[in-house]
Amino acid sequence: MKIGFCITSHGFGHAARAVAVMQALAKRESVEFVIATTVPKWFFSQSLQAPFNYHSILTDIGMVQLTGLEENIPATAAALDTFYPLTRSKIEACAAFFSQCRMVICDIAPLGILAAKQAKIPSILVENFTWDWIYAAYEQKSASLRSHIDYLDHLFQQADFHVQTEPVCLSIGCDCRVPPVARSIKASAPALRSRFSQGSDKLVLVTMGGTNRDSFSSVGVRAKKGYSFVVTGNEGPTINDGNICYLDRCSSVYHPDLVAAADIVVGKVGYSTLAEVYQAGSVFAYISRPYFPEAEVLCKFAAEHMASKQITREAFYSGRWAEELDDLIALKGQAFFPVQENGAEHIADFLLRLA
Repeated sequence: MKIGFCITSHGFGHAARAVAVMQALAKRESVEFVIATTVPKWFFSQSLQAPFNYHSILTDIGMVQLTGLEENIPATAAALDTFYPLTRSKIEACAAFFSQCRMVICDIAPLGILAAKQAKIPSILVENFTWDWIYAAYEQKSASLRSHIDYLDHLFQQADFHVQTEPVCLSIGCDCRVPPVARSIKASAPALRSRFSQGSDKLVLVTMGGTNRDSFSSVGVRAKKGYSFVVTGNEGPTINDGNICYLDRCSSVYHPDLVAAADIVVGKVGYSTLAEVYQAGSVFAYISRPYFPEAEVLCKFAAEHMASKQITREAFYSGRWAEELDDLIALKGQAFFPVQENGAEHIADFLLRLA
């Protein structure tokens, strides 16, 4: 059975959520996946054991970023103007990839919805937000967003089935609502801990959703005794520098395993990072995105359901957050609501009922 996935390339978070669903499907059935996105192929090769066909195609705009924490609204609006409305040639080209598929799962690229319609197969929208809801928060900064908000709202409503994943930003009627969705853990935590931590050091993972090491300040970190640090997103080979490992962005080290091995995860509050930390039960020191509307929802979930603490952007960029490591470690094992079953399992069951 072939199943299609049309995935936005806004960061790696949506691809990570889609991969989690693929992993759950592959445990249940013999499946071949057809993937359309510009998220790099290695990201899927690293996570999937099931066969897949990869097509590098721009499926969505998302947000143009100035940094991992700041959006460029004028550039986003300009990019949207060039991409939408979707042309027949774009829709037909994408539909051709999915012609042999049983269905198309869209996270959260609406091109997949129209491509599925063109291919005469069901479309399933998987989301915790849609782009029309995101863009509405920036409309005062760019009036040209209004036409895209209305257009995308219309496209998203054309999905045949609708799945929402917690934490949900805008709760509406849907066909299936599931707990947080995270890629499965593969390796044992002790094996990775011994690889990256020095002796009995506590292990701290620093992840900013793919941004490179220039965003990371070693001030305060290098001198912190009793802690080893792994910083993801290095543009170039992995570098070991004292108690800090700058990990190659394309490293074969599987990110959910690193999350599970870490005592503390420090990073931008994004969906896949939050879901993977939640699954692993690590402490989460999270940095909010001040204007991105999803961030408020994710921060609320972290505060209520996870051993966590918010740190400021200023503290992160200056390295002052290292002063709080002992307090963060004290949160480990703190009693919070029990982790529910991985939402990917629920989605897989739902999809196979449709198949």
